[in-house]
Amino acid sequence: HAVDGVLGTGPGGFFEPGRLRFGEDLWASDLYQALMTLDGINNVCLNRFKRLGDRFPDQAASGRIALDGLEVAICDNDQTHPERGYFTLALHGGRKG
Repeated sequence: HAVDGVLGTGPGGFFEPGRLRFGEDLWASDLYQALMTLDGINNVCLNRFKRLGDRFPDQAASGRIALDGLEVAICDNDQTHPERGYFTLALHGGRKG
C-alpha cells in the first residue's frame, strides 16, 4: 500500500495530477528516488519501463521515456483502465502488508 501511495495519483504521489509538466520526460531514477524514501525498501529493480502498446520499445536500459510538447506522463494504476498506465510489483523478502 505504501508503494501505491508514493507512486499514486493522490496528494503527494509521484503521479499526482499537476506534479509533472507537459513535455517533461519520465526518468526511472525519479521513480527509484521516490520508492527509496519508503521504510524497508533496500533495492528497486526495474524490469520494464515503457509506454503502453506494442509499438513502443522498452526503455529500461536508458531509464528515460521521452515526451513531446503536449504529452504528460500518467499512471493511474487502475486495472480497469490500463490505457492510463499501470505498474506491477514483485516483492521479495520482508513481510506482506
